[in-house]
Amino acid sequence: MELHSTCNRMTDTAADRALNTTSEKGEPTMQKRLARVITGTIAACAIWSASAMAETSLSFPSYVWTDKIDGAWMGSLVDDFEAKNPDVKVSRTPIPFSNMADKLFLETTAGQAPDIVTLFDVDVRKYLDADLLEPLDKYLAEAGIRTDEFANAGRQGVKDGHVYAVAWVINPRALFYNKEIFDKLSLTPPRSKEEFLDAARKIKASGLVQFPMATFAKAGDDNVTFIEFGAILAAFDAALFRDGTPTADDPKVLEALSFYKQLFDEGLIPKGLDIGLVRTLFAQGKAAMLVGGPFVSGIVRDADKHVYSNLMSAPYRFSGNSAMSVSIFLGVPKKAKNPDAAAKMLMLMLSDEWQKKVVTGVTSIPLRANILPQDFIHDNPWFAAFQQVGLQARSYAPDGAENLAPEVVKATATNLEAMLFRGKSPEETAKNLQRDLLALKGK
Repeated sequence: MELHSTCNRMTDTAADRALNTTSEKGEPTMQKRLARVITGTIAACAIWSASAMAETSLSFPSYVWTDKIDGAWMGSLVDDFEAKNPDVKVSRTPIPFSNMADKLFLETTAGQAPDIVTLFDVDVRKYLDADLLEPLDKYLAEAGIRTDEFANAGRQGVKDGHVYAVAWVINPRALFYNKEIFDKLSLTPPRSKEEFLDAARKIKASGLVQFPMATFAKAGDDNVTFIEFGAILAAFDAALFRDGTPTADDPKVLEALSFYKQLFDEGLIPKGLDIGLVRTLFAQGKAAMLVGGPFVSGIVRDADKHVYSNLMSAPYRFSGNSAMSVSIFLGVPKKAKNPDAAAKMLMLMLSDEWQKKVVTGVTSIPLRANILPQDFIHDNPWFAAFQQVGLQARSYAPDGAENLAPEVVKATATNLEAMLFRGKSPEETAKNLQRDLLALKGK
């Protein structure tokens, strides 16, 4: 409206000038001058209007643009945002998953921040401690979104009562199992370590599948090792850090280590396979159980419809009510060129419509975890366990030591590999890991 009014004023002014202008002979040239001047003014106004209406370009570099499922979902959100905001275009720049975290952090700290930054659990605290993110509180308030709706794992982005990053997807870990295999052997989902080992041994003895359990056990991939073991720790209500204090010497951690080693030593899990192959074993019906996030359902669905028809899940916990989650957050850097537009897109992502689409589109738990499409839950009974654990699942990032996450991941993987592949006992592993974690804390 303001733009049109300005152009109208420019045209009226040009007309007045033309009407009051004469030729060198003093003869009025009103009609010709009026036509020429107004035509020129309209052209200039059109150019100026186009400039004034020029697209705001939001920079959004992320691994999601390299991923088929995540990219399709995020692309749909961006399409919707651009349709609702025709003066904004989002630059969808793909970055390899393997180096995204380092690349984005370096660019942000160097003053070349994108408008929207993608963060994993272990990255969030690093950004918060360096004061790199714009607080989102005012945008949340304007959108009518309350933080008491946030799932526990999504609170990584909250510091001192202020929200700096919001979770796009929350992937709590639960136990997937093949109901057909369980029914044939008259098994029920295990609720204790003893029940789990008993079921795994019966499955192995039956010869129905290659492996009772599909779990990662391979040297050389620290991050996957840390995440996979993190789910085992959570099953025993154990943690390597609590409020920043190393707790690898906790008896619960030793119990988790012993369990992992039992699975490995008894041949109840595959050895030396990449995580993709581990999941494929389960998806093809060659393993009876797998601990993973709800996204695994898509892998199973695409691999084998029969296995998918027998897909069920149960909470993966032997002690307490704990569960582990791996989440992906989005934030707006303080040095972003278009913070308002970027935050506006994040608020659209948190709307009721798009929170439900997190479930239906990428089969994950949304940040506002109570907003779940009931028809999806009814049609996908395997989702029940994730709904059950989703609200209270905790982040896999080391509690209170998130700033040391890369070093903690390395120390943990190194000690786990020594236990699995070089004969260290669980007791030695717990002792050595506690020593290494204390060293990282400077104690």
